[in-house]
Amino acid sequence: MIPYSIPPISLGSLLLLFFTISKVGAFIERIFSVLFNFKALLIVHFILSFSVMVFFTKNAFMSISKEFEDFARVLGYGRIRSLLIILIPMVRNQLLYTYIMGFMRAFKDFGAFAMVAGAIIGKTELRYRHTST
Repeated sequence: MIPYSIPPISLGSLLLLFFTISKVGAFIERIFSVLFNFKALLIVHFILSFSVMVFFTKNAFMSISKEFEDFARVLGYGRIRSLLIILIPMVRNQLLYTYIMGFMRAFKDFGAFAMVAGAIIGKTELRYRHTST
């Protein structure tokens, strides 16, 4: 839940420091070249939205009574089958809400993306053109 509770600029700074100062981050940067390109955008999107989606998904499944799991076992369903046939249909709307919230979280935090990815020409670079009248 940490990425959900800190500001995006702080997360961008932490990721920037991780990929430049730490040995593990520097190793990953050297091999995959993740900073200041499209890969950085994907990493930050994933970190920001994954925490939101895990939180809401966990709450959705915890809201289901234990009796439904017991009922599935009485019917002879295994864990996977009871998940697919009974539990997921029960939380379908909550899961849809979860994915929408995850997307919205990633969409709204452009500050962290721009900080880690840098100015990707034609992608993240904002240009201002002043015309006099």
